[in-house]
Amino acid sequence: MSEDRATALTEYDKYYSEPQPHIAFYGKLVTKAIIDLADSTTQAHFGFVPTVYFDSFRLKTHPTTLQRLGLEISRQSTVAGIRFPSAACHFAGTVGHNVVVYKNAFLSPNSLQILGAEETVLEEWP
Repeated sequence: MSEDRATALTEYDKYYSEPQPHIAFYGKLVTKAIIDLADSTTQAHFGFVPTVYFDSFRLKTHPTTLQRLGLEISRQSTVAGIRFPSAACHFAGTVGHNVVVYKNAFLSPNSLQILGAEETVLEEWP
């Protein structure tokens, strides 16, 4: 999911060159148990360079670096998610972030609100 509406719309626009009817969802996340790949210290810890976030996963025959990291994190129950730079925003010349959350690790006091139009709360976790 995207952290804000602008990033969600930029993600959408990356895949559709002609206007299409759509619904944009984004979320507000509160957690301390997240790997923030937008943080330079975290990037250095993993040895990531910026291009790792912008590699296309389509047509790859093997999982990307981020897909392998996501798979490993999905196998545990402590880290609730990963925050990472939006490739769509990068290519559009803006800055935005996306988050993947792992529901099996998403327990109180973590919280997530899925938001729709005009910040209407559509769903809340936990």
